[in-house]
Amino acid sequence: MKTATARKTLLFVLFCSFGISAMCQGVTSKISRQRTAGDFIKGETENTVVSSEGMIGLAKKTTEIDLGDLLDNVWIINSIVTDDKGAVYLGTSPNGDIIKYSDGKAQKIYPLPKDCEEAATSDTSEVEEPLTNEHIFAMAIDSDGRLLAAVSGSNCRLLRFNGSDIETVFSAEDVAYIFAIVLDEAGNI
Repeated sequence: MKTATARKTLLFVLFCSFGISAMCQGVTSKISRQRTAGDFIKGETENTVVSSEGMIGLAKKTTEIDLGDLLDNVWIINSIVTDDKGAVYLGTSPNGDIIKYSDGKAQKIYPLPKDCEEAATSDTSEVEEPLTNEHIFAMAIDSDGRLLAAVSGSNCRLLRFNGSDIETVFSAEDVAYIFAIVLDEAGNI
């Protein structure tokens, strides 16, 4: 008797499941094909990112920030890091600028501006800023919350920023590039 009742119960559950699922409307997929780059460019993306291989994925939350004219002489942003206070640091090329964005304000923190008196007395109205060929390919935040920045170029070095003080942590004549900064669990660079 128990087996017959169990079978009837199972059949009833299956019947109800299939009946209910048949009544529910399913989601349909739409396939869109792009054959050329022109087809792909016509589309609009929202909350998505397109990889260099052309794959579309969900994007992280983004916020547009105003950097004023700080990117005027920048060709590329090589590195972006954030600290635990919410400040965003941008490492750039070809002049090795480091831009800090915090509390709605942006400022260049490296390289430091030249002596104000020297700048005021020299006529720079027709002189373009020379390219220094320095690049900030890597940045990190150390265990004490200070910015570490790798300056690549003819005078390659690793810098640590502590407020307005800048300390050279590493420098070597036979090194031209630093592409990564890694800290271990103990905070060693």
